[in-house]
Amino acid sequence: MKMKLFGITNLNKNEVDVSTLEKEINVWLEQHPSIKIIDIRQSSNGGSWASTKVFVSIWYEEAS
Repeated sequence: MKMKLFGITNLNKNEVDVSTLEKEINVWLEQHPSIKIIDIRQSSNGGSWASTKVFVSIWYEEAS
């Protein structure tokens, strides 16, 4: 099993533009049509005093 991590950080402390992250994930998925996704997890941190960070982890297997 392999894992691919995607992330975005908002250094301006404004709203995080997750559409950029979404596009990056979709491009990666289009480039790897034969993978089998096992699990997907999302996490975020930050807030008023720190930059917001969003991460998406995709666990997958490559086709044999």
